[in-house]
Amino acid sequence: SRASRADVYNSPGWKRLQSRSGRRGLGQPREAKNTIIDLDAVSAFTEGERVFHAKYGYGAVTEIEGDKLEIDFEKAGRKNVLAAYVRTADAAGDVPF
Repeated sequence: SRASRADVYNSPGWKRLQSRSGRRGLGQPREAKNTIIDLDAVSAFTEGERVFHAKYGYGAVTEIEGDKLEIDFEKAGRKNVLAAYVRTADAAGDVPF
């Protein structure tokens, strides 16, 4: 068959790939972005505290590990969230009656 005799390295697609491969430079090296997680940091939240998350809504903090919180949300269930993405329910305007 014609396909079994075809020289794939002579195909238009392969030639196009070869002609483009040398054009792109690697660019300048970038400095690494190291994120340091301080597990000994004192959290602004306490276990049992009511918090608010923009996507998951209201919930209660069940566990704290450094800047990571495990929160049991009312509608979204239990999630692990960085403390920077939640605020206290009082700050969110939640006034229980």
